[in-house]
Parts: sequence; C-alpha cells; structure tokens
Amino acid sequence: MRNRVLNQVAVACLALACAWGWSAEASASHFRHGTINWRTPDPENFPLRVEFTVTSSWRSDFIGSTNLNFGDGTLNGALTGTIIGTGVDSNGNAYTTTEYVATHDYSGGGEYTAFFDSCCRVAGLVNGADGDFRVEATVGLGGGNTAPLATGSTAIVQLERGGVRTYDFVMFDADGDPVSCRLATGAESGLAPGEEIPTVPDGGAQPTVSTPTPDVCRLTWDLTNAVGGQQYVLHFVLESERGSPALTSRTALDLLIEVTSEPIPSCPDGGVFTLPIGVPFSTSLSATDPGNDLTLSVTGKPGTATFTPAEGTTSASPFNTTFDWTPALADSGTTFFMQVNFTTPQNVTGTCPLVLFTEPA
Repeated sequence: MRNRVLNQVAVACLALACAWGWSAEASASHFRHGTINWRTPDPENFPLRVEFTVTSSWRSDFIGSTNLNFGDGTLNGALTGTIIGTGVDSNGNAYTTTEYVATHDYSGGGEYTAFFDSCCRVAGLVNGADGDFRVEATVGLGGGNTAPLATGSTAIVQLERGGVRTYDFVMFDADGDPVSCRLATGAESGLAPGEEIPTVPDGGAQPTVSTPTPDVCRLTWDLTNAVGGQQYVLHFVLESERGSPALTSRTALDLLIEVTSEPIPSCPDGGVFTLPIGVPFSTSLSATDPGNDLTLSVTGKPGTATFTPAEGTTSASPFNTTFDWTPALADSGTTFFMQVNFTTPQNVTGTCPLVLFTEPA
C-alpha cells in the first residue's frame, strides 16, 4: 500500500514537472524582432480586402508563432511562416527570421489596429529582458490609401561603441504620402514603464529617430559610454496620412540593437528601386572591412532572384556581389524588403538594405 502511494506521488510530481517544463518552454525567451506590413492588393474591386505580411525573428532552436489580431475582433490563427533568413549576434547565438501572408476582408472603412503580442523577449537585455512584446500596424482604409509606410530590418542591428552612431532604416510608401517616424509608447511595444526607450546605463544616453529624407528613418545614439555586448530593444513607429479627413496608417518595427567593440563592415550600396514587371533588374553591392574575410547572407530575397557570388560565400574584403531578378506577374504591386548582410569571423555584420517595389500590372 505504502509503495502504491509513493508511486502515485511520484507520478503526480512527474506530471507536474512535465507541465511546468512545457509551460516554461512555451514562454521561453526567444522573440528577437517583428513587423507587420500591409496593402490592399486590388483597391478597385476589393477596397476592403487587406493583405498582411508578418515578419518575425526567433531563437533558432525555438522558432515561435504569431496569432495576428486583425483589429476588428477576429484572429488569423497561430502561424510560423516560412524561413526567409538567419543571423547571429556577436556571441554566435543564432536566430531565424520567418514570414507569412494573411488576407482579411473588413466590413467597412476607417482605422483598425492589427497586432500580435505574447511573451517573452530575450533574457539579458538592458531593457525589456524576459518581458512581453507587442507589434502593431494601423490599417487606414479609405481615401485612396492602398498601403502604409513600410520597412524591414535584420533582427539585430550592430553599432560600435565609443561615439555617436547613426543608422538609416529604409522605408517606403507606395502611395507617396508624407511620412514620419517616432519611438513607440509602452502600450504599443509591450515594454514596461521606464523601459520604452533604451538607455545606456552609464550616463543615460537615449536614442532619437528622425526623417531626414522621405525614405529614411534615421537612428542617432551616443554610445560613448556603452559596453560591448550590451543588447537593447528598439521599437519605433512609421506614420503616414492620406485622404480628407485624414486617415492615419502606422507600421511598427521591433528589433535589437547590439553594441560591439569591433568596427562594423561598411556597406554603402542598396536603396529603393521601382521595377516594371517582366524587365530584368541588376545591381551590384559591395562591403569592406579591411583585414577581415566577409561572409554573404540575405534576408527577404524573392524566390527567383540570384546573387553572384551566392549566399554563403566567404571572400576577402572588399566583397562584391551582383543581384539579378526579373519580376513576374505574380509579384505585381508587392514590396520586397531585403537585407544583404556581410559578416566577419567575429560575428559582426554590416547590411545593405535593398527595397524593391514592383509596379502594379
């Protein structure tokens, strides 16, 4: 009898341990980055039909899913998507970027806040460690608005410590509307009070964002007193308006800023290109980091596009590669946000952003 009771207790304890383990795994710290871009693919025939592209990045050995809330009381259901890229931080910790497309028909015009949220962020961050995350997009339907300002990024952007650093996030508005960018509120990002804006512990320096040109959101941050290896959550919002009365559209980008003690490879090429359907497009990109070999990787590449030399190639600096692609009819009206990455043996990465907008057929 005593043995039977002990066995029952052991089974109960094992079940409790398993349940705790599954729960811990489900809420493990694995979220690195996310954004939601949207468009109305057929504004004439289906003006209330919206196509969402959801991009997110996770710890490579625990790739999570997101459940997109369309902002009108309906959910898309949990999806992971397909892998569109990978990367590492300076310690070699790998992440994987996934993407999926979801389509939703709204009942009327106006503004809707689509979002996904959950737990948890990465452990060990200066702000937001192990915390909740939330990524939003405000859908403004009406007034001829077909798409908001949109952007893309690697999950981790690295900046060298020891001075004032700037980084340009390329953004694009297919409607050509006036645009701006700003840091997010805690309600928008899921970050706790006091952690919404990253702060260097030594001296309290905080970043700012600005819009020096219509296609750039510029990050500026004094990292004089920052320490190599520190990682921060940066969450900012792109905004545009259209119509009368004006409808506001917003797109958020949530990512990590990692401070390094090594110089960042320089990659000045890339940019925003509008491409006609069926016409071959080619552009060259080059990165330099004197004295280092560089390895090429790409996030967000169209399926039929090629690089020469190909992704995975390692070459001495300067590294030159050529991108070639012919957009097909199925690509009509789509914006591709590509990150062409050059990584050193020390796991420091420089990125050329490449934004490709295919003209509507």
